[in-house]
Amino acid sequence: MSMLLAYKIGLGVVAVIAVAGGLAVWRMTEKNIPAAERFCRNQILGAILTLIALILCEPQAAAVAWPWLVKLLWPLVAVFTVLAYIYLDSLTSRAIGGLMILLAYYYVNFAFALHGWGAAGNTLLAMLMGAAGMAVSARPYYLRDWLRKCGKQSKVRVVTSLILWFYGSLSGLTLFMEMVKK
Repeated sequence: MSMLLAYKIGLGVVAVIAVAGGLAVWRMTEKNIPAAERFCRNQILGAILTLIALILCEPQAAAVAWPWLVKLLWPLVAVFTVLAYIYLDSLTSRAIGGLMILLAYYYVNFAFALHGWGAAGNTLLAMLMGAAGMAVSARPYYLRDWLRKCGKQSKVRVVTSLILWFYGSLSGLTLFMEMVKK
């Protein structure tokens, strides 16, 4: 898979996940908190999201890996997905954090194609998203605690939904601009 194809697929995946996540957060109530906590610990969904993230990272790894390692990257994607499923707790939270880091990479990548405010804006959004992704990957209970807060406080829920929808729309717009450019 080429880096450009991974970039386009990644933007589409993130757009769908962000919009769907925004809708799920919008519907959060206090009675939904236990379901949100189970969601964060879901191993099967986490393995699927981990697999998607690792597949999208393979072209970036291939560009910087030693030649002998490039041949092993695809088998390593499968091995690391299985190991993550077996050994990591709160895998869905960690995979979402990894996808957030990947999104940050895509925004920085796209920022180089823009001039002026577009580049600065995408870079700022990338830094915010990347920092949040690193925090969630390192401490998956942050996502669980944030979802609890969304279930209890309507202002937090609305702002979180709007941020997710904004990032989903930005990812979709970035993908659209990438598809139509000459």
